[in-house]
Amino acid sequence: MFTLGTASVLAFHELTGATINYIAPIPQTLRLAFGDSGFANFLARLVILLLQIRILGAASLIFTGVTRLPMVAGWDHLIPPWFARLHPRYRTPTNSILVATLLIAALLVLASAGVRAAEAFAVLNNASNILYGLAYLAMFAIPLIGAQLVRVRIPTWVAVLCVIGFCATLFSCATSVYPFVDVPNPLHFAIKITTTILVTNLIGYGFYRIRGLLAAAPR
Repeated sequence: MFTLGTASVLAFHELTGATINYIAPIPQTLRLAFGDSGFANFLARLVILLLQIRILGAASLIFTGVTRLPMVAGWDHLIPPWFARLHPRYRTPTNSILVATLLIAALLVLASAGVRAAEAFAVLNNASNILYGLAYLAMFAIPLIGAQLVRVRIPTWVAVLCVIGFCATLFSCATSVYPFVDVPNPLHFAIKITTTILVTNLIGYGFYRIRGLLAAAPR
């Protein structure tokens, strides 16, 4: 679906030369393709409305999941237990939700500072893709540099596929630093994404170290 949808937008752009930006290509294509009047215009507006409802639902689902991740990490003692505290009445992870909300708000503000909407969206999207890819890099690396007990039990063909997956994911992460949208300064774009990745992982490492120090402290 994603491949066919992207191909449709690109084909429409090539045929008409219409200006379609990176933020909302599907609604823009629908509006330009169906025109500004008649039943076709009504159909385009209806589809765009359904797309927005879908986006709101997906954002709500993702936010609900993301705000629970610090809570689960607190349960497993990977970060301070403060993150796992629940509201006394509603039993929701209020501290975890608060931290996630502040982080998302900070990323939105920093990503949009001094740039246009398309670049801000690309910074957030590309940085999140790299963070997502880092987890896969770690998993694909298990047959190569994981524990000996695990590596000896993995078939050779699985290890080969993991090498291919590692290289493909690494390539995807590397290309995400490059701006595929029109930006005033590609170097600043790359610095923003790289800094976001480094700071995020340093914060995670800091929590890990705190957890280790707390575990080693005498009780």
